[in-house]
Amino acid sequence: ATLHSFSKLIRTTLGSNNIDFRTDYRMLPRTPQSPHEVLTSRPFTIADIDDSDVIVTFGTDLLKEHRNEYLRVRRAFNFNNSKIYVLNPYQVKAADVAVRELTYTAGCDETLINAICLAAMEDGLADGGDLKSKISPSTAAEAAQQCGVALDHVREVAQAIAGGRKITFIIGEIVNRSQERELISAALCNLNRLFGIEKRGQIAILGRYANSAGAAKLGLLPDPAPAVKSKLTELWGKWPEAEPLTADKMLVNMKKEEVNGGIILGDNPVMLYPDREFIRVSLEKLDFLVVADMFETETTALADVVLPLSTWAEYDGYYVNLEGRTQRANKALPPMFESRPGYAIVDAIAEQMGAPLFATDQARHDEIKQLLAIDSALPWPEGYLEVKPAPDAGGDEYPMALFIGDDPHHSGYVTEKANSLMNFVGEAYIEMSPSLARSHELSTGDSVRVESEVGKIIVPVKVSDTIRNDVVFIPRNFASTAVTSLLMRKRRVDRVKISKVER
Repeated sequence: ATLHSFSKLIRTTLGSNNIDFRTDYRMLPRTPQSPHEVLTSRPFTIADIDDSDVIVTFGTDLLKEHRNEYLRVRRAFNFNNSKIYVLNPYQVKAADVAVRELTYTAGCDETLINAICLAAMEDGLADGGDLKSKISPSTAAEAAQQCGVALDHVREVAQAIAGGRKITFIIGEIVNRSQERELISAALCNLNRLFGIEKRGQIAILGRYANSAGAAKLGLLPDPAPAVKSKLTELWGKWPEAEPLTADKMLVNMKKEEVNGGIILGDNPVMLYPDREFIRVSLEKLDFLVVADMFETETTALADVVLPLSTWAEYDGYYVNLEGRTQRANKALPPMFESRPGYAIVDAIAEQMGAPLFATDQARHDEIKQLLAIDSALPWPEGYLEVKPAPDAGGDEYPMALFIGDDPHHSGYVTEKANSLMNFVGEAYIEMSPSLARSHELSTGDSVRVESEVGKIIVPVKVSDTIRNDVVFIPRNFASTAVTSLLMRKRRVDRVKISKVER
């Protein structure tokens, strides 16, 4: 109800297409038909993991991002003897059931997918037609070398996918957060076409947070899927003529003072957007900013008006899970203090503007029901797509690739308000391999200065049980550690250097 009401307020009352729920991704696609949007829209069935004989996870720490699906993968391993392959730029605990874990060089995601395609064609496992002319490098051996993996392991994955009876291919946040998500997604579309994966199973980018699939199905994007846009136009009798701007483009225009007002509902982009200085400056340029949230945050500190938002436990609501299934959440307690549910805040704004959104609550739910019934899956691209990667420059001064994400006990920016979770992990840390720690004479608990081209922070060390290569991971869940101040919105691979802080 909140998402749909907010969408209707922006489109009909304000006449704008500047609405986007993807506020923690940089350099977003501008059209709904992009390869990335195709993969995020593909149908996915959780139960189909159970009897998949080949399961590939790519660009995801499944145990952190999708715990229930990780348990399904374990079940497939234990009861179906499934072959599981884990492909990431650093090692993850979820690979404990993998027959093979391929760790590729950071920034070489699409090169690895090209390598798998080339290996299949070279070994006669699939007929690629004109694919070879559209991708580079030209051989599987060269591609494998570029992304730092063994050719035999690439060929093993290709053989498994080609021979699989039923395949599940899961793509996650390492792809979503990449500046080159479109190029990686184009490579994955080629992979699907070459092997016919969806004809024998499923391949999809899985949304990270609860209701991200619901937001997409309801059209909370600057340019929604054509079927969704058509239905909304029919329901509302109009559609804004304004240019649709992604969250990233909105921020650019705010900085240029071409957008002068904003509403942020239940989000803290100053903490989560991968370039803290850029978004802070952009929001400060606004003439008027409204933020509705459950707690005071770095973003509410910049607002002209702050509206108290009820938590998910304080009102009845519905969520759409990653396979498109609608689920109900019942209210556990009444809204506290002066807070209101999101839809009530949106309704009140619309009424004050003299343009009520819905005659009744039932009218709102009827519109939502019609939208959720739409098959909004986008069609696969026609033919093979060009995927010719440009090698990442790297650098000696900042030698370590940095990845950020959620700590296993936390999610986003609100869980540090939960004392029970803070008892597990109460502060940010930098996780690194034992070999990297030894080379810098570091042990768990030592303080280190982490520096990038644009920022620096000080955090304690956590020597990893899983990471074995020279990358570092820092959780983004703690307000006191401005990890996104290390990042740049136009940088594909974020790189840092570390130094011990003597006590």
